[in-house]
Formats: sequence, C-alpha cells, structure tokens
Amino acid sequence: MMQLLAWTTVQSALAVGGMALLTHALHGVALEPRTIAAAFISWTALAGVLALAASFIVLTVILSFAPWTTFIPVSTACSFACTIGLSLITGTATISMRTIIGMLLIVAGVAVITGMRSTSHP
Repeated sequence: MMQLLAWTTVQSALAVGGMALLTHALHGVALEPRTIAAAFISWTALAGVLALAASFIVLTVILSFAPWTTFIPVSTACSFACTIGLSLITGTATISMRTIIGMLLIVAGVAVITGMRSTSHP
C-alpha cells in the first residue's frame, strides 16, 4: 500500500502541476488558432504538457502493480491534497479550516475503504 501511495502522490502532483501550468499559459488567450498556438509555444505550456505526459507514464507504472479499483480512490484523494497544497504554495486561494478538515475526512475515508478492500480480497 505504501508503494501505491508513493507512486500515486507523484502521479497526482505531476497531473495537478501540469494542469495548473497549462491553465496559466492559456488563461485569457483568445480562441483563435494563432493565439492558442503562440500560447502553447510558451515555456509554461510546454512544461505543463511534459508534466501531464510524465503523469501518464507514472499512471501506467502504477496500473502494472495495482488494481484500478484501488488506484482510482487513492488517486482522487491525492489529487485533492495536491490541489490544496499547490493553492497554499502559490497563494492563489485561501484555504479555510473547513477545507482542511474536509480534505482529511476524504483521505481518511479513502484509506478506510481501500484498507477494507485489500483485507477482504487478498
């Protein structure tokens, strides 16, 4: 389970970071082919695409040893945690105590569910 959690954390961080970089590169860009192409040539967009590609590669590694029925809930919880962490680091959003408590409840719930699943089906 620790191997799954470690790899999923890396995968989620790459996916959330890649999406954040692409959002930053494309935010406010006019919906015209020329301006979109120019936005994709920026270092921010290229880094976002590379992070998302790396996330996909890590995802294939994870699915080589973990069942998807376990991976998806763990990935969802890790993605929420990475999104909140990125928001705190960049200062783009304020995180309330209710958000932190909710996040902890989500992670705890996923841990309980996946723990029950792994003990009931060896």
